[in-house]
Amino acid sequence: KIFIKANENSYFVVTATSIDGNTSKLSTPIKVGNFFLKCFVTNNNNIGKGSLRAAVDCANLAGTSSGTGANIIFKLPSSQKEIVVKDNGFTITNNYGVNMNGDTAKVVISASTSLDYAFYWNASSFNVKNIMFKDFNTALMGSANNAFIISNTFSNNGKAISLSGTGYASIDSNKIYGGDTAIVL
Repeated sequence: KIFIKANENSYFVVTATSIDGNTSKLSTPIKVGNFFLKCFVTNNNNIGKGSLRAAVDCANLAGTSSGTGANIIFKLPSSQKEIVVKDNGFTITNNYGVNMNGDTAKVVISASTSLDYAFYWNASSFNVKNIMFKDFNTALMGSANNAFIISNTFSNNGKAISLSGTGYASIDSNKIYGGDTAIVL
């Protein structure tokens, strides 16, 4: 029997057996399904369990360990809607896709001091939606390879969005206030 759980990725390893009972080497794992891992943000701490930094680490690990995309989901208490980034911004390395939507949480991500970026990526398919970014040198900086930047608010950033490279990018319905440059392509 083969068991596959609904809404989850399943992996199989196969081998062949000859009529003489000899078996082949085990295959590499075969993935069935294309479901994204869920990585939760449950507090506004800069580091540690439940932080945005831990959720980004979770999303990147999903790409390297299991070849899976990730959804960063905000489950913040109503008193903790602003996440103040200290030390370094976040780097996305998952090439299988990362989605981040602050819609229900009304998330604000701001810099504690002058930081180069909030998010940097040189990976395929990074989607950012419904988040406010404040006080970064560059709020979002990365590759135009399947980037979707939709319905965000940018306040007092040196540059709101800076994209390079070739590929498809959708920048739609964003609000940009203050700062030096809105979008660099």
